[in-house]
Amino acid sequence: MGVVVDRLKGRKTNHVVDDLQPVEQHPTTTQADGPSDNPELSEKNPQPEVVSREAPIGVQKAEAAALVWSKNAIYGTYAWIWVCYFMLALHEYINTNVLYYAYSNFSTASQVTTAYILATIIGGVLKLPIGKLLGIWGRAEGLIVFVFVYVLGLIILAACNGPNAFAAGYVFYWIGYDAIYLILEIFIADTSGLRNRAFAFGFSTTPFICCAFTGSLAANSFIKTSGWRWAYGAFAIIQPFVFAPLVFVFKYYERKAYKTGVLVRQDNGRTWFQSLIHYIHEFDVIGALILMAAFVLFLLPFSLASYGRTEYHNAAFIAEVVIGFALFFAFAAWERWCARVHFIPYDLLRDRTVLGACLLAAVVYFSFYCWDSYFYYFVMVVYNLDVTKTGYMTSIYTVGSCVWSPVFGFWIRMVKEFKYSCLCFAVPLMFLGAGLMIHFRGQDADIGYVIMCQIFIAFSGGMLVIGQQMAVMCASTRDGIPILLSMLGLFNSIGGAIGYAVSAAIYTNTFTDGLRRALPAEDQDLFETLYSGGYLSQMKYEPGSAVRDAVNYAWGYMEKYEAIAATCVLVLMFPAVGIWKFTNHLLLSGRADLQPGNIMVSVTDAIENYEDRLEPPQYSPVRWLEGVTKDGSAPKYLMPSQRRYNQLKNVDHSRLVAKIGDLGGAQFRRRCDERPVTPLSLRAPEIIHGSPWDWTIDIWALGCLIFELATNEPLFPLGTFGIPREEVNKEHLELIDEQLSDPAGQAGFAAYLAERLPDDFGAENVQGLAKFLLLMLRVSPGERPSTKVLLDHAFTVAVP
Repeated sequence: MGVVVDRLKGRKTNHVVDDLQPVEQHPTTTQADGPSDNPELSEKNPQPEVVSREAPIGVQKAEAAALVWSKNAIYGTYAWIWVCYFMLALHEYINTNVLYYAYSNFSTASQVTTAYILATIIGGVLKLPIGKLLGIWGRAEGLIVFVFVYVLGLIILAACNGPNAFAAGYVFYWIGYDAIYLILEIFIADTSGLRNRAFAFGFSTTPFICCAFTGSLAANSFIKTSGWRWAYGAFAIIQPFVFAPLVFVFKYYERKAYKTGVLVRQDNGRTWFQSLIHYIHEFDVIGALILMAAFVLFLLPFSLASYGRTEYHNAAFIAEVVIGFALFFAFAAWERWCARVHFIPYDLLRDRTVLGACLLAAVVYFSFYCWDSYFYYFVMVVYNLDVTKTGYMTSIYTVGSCVWSPVFGFWIRMVKEFKYSCLCFAVPLMFLGAGLMIHFRGQDADIGYVIMCQIFIAFSGGMLVIGQQMAVMCASTRDGIPILLSMLGLFNSIGGAIGYAVSAAIYTNTFTDGLRRALPAEDQDLFETLYSGGYLSQMKYEPGSAVRDAVNYAWGYMEKYEAIAATCVLVLMFPAVGIWKFTNHLLLSGRADLQPGNIMVSVTDAIENYEDRLEPPQYSPVRWLEGVTKDGSAPKYLMPSQRRYNQLKNVDHSRLVAKIGDLGGAQFRRRCDERPVTPLSLRAPEIIHGSPWDWTIDIWALGCLIFELATNEPLFPLGTFGIPREEVNKEHLELIDEQLSDPAGQAGFAAYLAERLPDDFGAENVQGLAKFLLLMLRVSPGERPSTKVLLDHAFTVAVP
């Protein structure tokens, strides 16, 4: 088996034998958004206005490139990325087929099984540092490094003279392969709108469809002409030329950004040694090594046992498992008390959507490898298929998931929803497919039913991988996408490695048991030959013979328990997808630039001769952001109008209609990393402090607005002209503390409110309004209610 390939939706195709005063505006600093025919459904700003100077240099480079390149350049790059995907997929399938011939050259080929497990674990754990590296260093630099690692692996594989060298090349090959895929995914996420991203991700898998059928033909050509080594050697020459244009485009627009002044070179002020120490801590190298060692030592023995290289009662097996298990606690202790920067971003995992997506990734991969690890040999032997037909059977998942992924991506683009599609369709479908495998396996079941199960799992797998990627990207800002996609890769690898180990343990115990029971008494001496000789020795016996029936029974017996394990773990998919937050990030604005100037009252139905009340607006001058002058040279629509008092006195308020308008500063809920467009007096405490914020700043602003609409006074009146921002902030915090920290509590605030309300408002209504406002004006964001809670509140619900 090869290392986990995310683009294949969980399939390994190579089987091994194993956020009223002057409005404060801030430029956005988001990454460029790709082409979208409906701006309402894409990111808030399709192009960033400036580069985020506080962001890591890798993020700055990505933002700068988005400012200087054209749409044609983006489309051309997309086309070439598809070519890169095609070439990677083609060689993966070639590798699948020539691997068997490579094994035959080595008398101790079981080392390659160890290489697979090492590649899976090391490659998965390294995805987090790779995600950080792309942000700290840059996309182009990361691509250069990992293309080198990938090609180095190809060279070693082509020139190896033994299983140890082949195993080393195999690890380099798959680490480079996984990293390149991650970089291409991140580029697609950098340059595409969220609405189109699912389709873009799905479409990028389509090269695997054609390669599933052409890869074996190319492999056979290599084998018959130049030999299996040139299947690696030729691509060691070809692949650098495939990726070179992509590196050139990245660096060309990076240099253009430097020349145009969009991007400015910065010196970090560290020496090379200081940089070395800095990055050791930044990437938590020690934590990564401990985690890799823990997984390797804990999982490897179970796989080796399936090849007879160790046994469960062996001292080495027990020692490795115990030490590996203890290292997990050592890793937790290191992260808790020693690491300056945590290897795993636990703050991200506090978001239930991210946590659910990661859990789903691990569960899907665990389940997949439970039944798939030996599926190749199962269908070949039990259904007596040749290599070509067996290849078609094992390609059903790849082809099905890659066909269905762009379809699901287009569905997301149209309906702007993915959670319930996954929860109500994909999850049950995968559960059905894996569950039916328990019954439809073995020589007594028709192979058509096995194909049906594979199609169910393929379609559901294609949806779930796109769904989990969209979930973490909806829960993240653009800057966080690389690390979140890396986290998905980590959980994929962990789930896959554990699933493979479980599968190996099941194989070791059930296949042997089934074979011993099914073999006729006179053929018991063939047990060791049939078990250690693998499918080659097993297929020497004709279908229908007693020995072949015994072998088929053993394979069916083994696949039954692997399918049971795979189905049982899939129960966790329901809570994993169910805890995703359903906020339609593709369509709805989460925060609405709330301010008095955006609240309009329609009086046509409530006031007669209302034209007499309409006067030309009086405007207050504004202060330009870059200067200290305050004048009337700005466009009128940018100047806040003076409040009109008593305009609606003695009016039947029930006939008034309030409307919200001019939401130009609205932002999507997921973009809470940006400075919000917010009037000074409506800022929540977390904005004043410069702390992280979320949608609850709107709840705070709503409380301030309701107070102002009821009293014609701002809750927190601020003087701003000619006053430094630090003093304004200090005054604001003092006012908040004064109003909301009254020792008299609600009674004190109600008394303050009653002094500013009409006398006929009523004492009971004053108390109700005070309680309602204080509910929204909680200093702690987590204590503020949701809009649903406010709508259901007794103050807003009519009482009969």
